[in-house]
Amino acid sequence: MAYEKRDMSGAIFRNDKGDNDRRPDMKGWLKLGGVEYEVAGWTKHSERAGKYLSLKIQEPREQVAETINDLNREARQNEKSDPCPF
Repeated sequence: MAYEKRDMSGAIFRNDKGDNDRRPDMKGWLKLGGVEYEVAGWTKHSERAGKYLSLKIQEPREQVAETINDLNREARQNEKSDPCPF
């Protein structure tokens, strides 16, 4: 049986950083409200908090590209239907 990604859950795994120290130490996914997000994590250290994990969450690139395409399409349609040239 294949692993099922359930809503309100996620997972992160060690990431091969290669030669690039800016790449995240961990990568994974998070599913909220039926939408799947990419998660990246960096292991950091501060004097006050000690060792912690800093996270970045973003929509997958495919979803972002679709959103941009939809916005561009909508803008072109609005330009065609707008009687004011400026």
